[in-house]
Amino acid sequence: QAVQKLLLARRLVEAGVRVVSVSLSDFDTHSDNFPRMQHLGPLMDFALHALVTDLDERGMLDDVTVLAWGEFGRTPRINPRGGRDHWARASSVLLFGGGLRRGVVVGKTDANGEAPIERPVSPADLFCTVLGALGADLEQVLHTPDGRPVRTVNESAKPIREILRS
Repeated sequence: QAVQKLLLARRLVEAGVRVVSVSLSDFDTHSDNFPRMQHLGPLMDFALHALVTDLDERGMLDDVTVLAWGEFGRTPRINPRGGRDHWARASSVLLFGGGLRRGVVVGKTDANGEAPIERPVSPADLFCTVLGALGADLEQVLHTPDGRPVRTVNESAKPIREILRS
């Protein structure tokens, strides 16, 4: 089912849709983490490989930006139910495709995966980077109907320069 969702997303992009969101559920492993991840890990690996291969074979990989990210990182410790709970201090994100350099790793956590120790990146920085990859003006200020200025991205957000091509 994951592969079908990702390939449907590719078809939507081919049809001109600019932003597509695909939800792959069951990764919220608060219990039975290891048996569930033995199934989910290879499924996600296969689905993402199929998407990258498909986009590359169709010459679309440089035109599509893909972000694979959960809503939270996972605790570096196992809870009493054999699961891993939400962990906001550290998380992993896979970002590839259009506007981005290939094969770059940014940041590092401590040996237990508890906290960033090198080049921390905030969710706002990630959002800023994705908008930059899409070609958005990161300095743009829009105005609400009553005239209040609103920046496209948070003023403190900075694009992850190490991975942007330009």
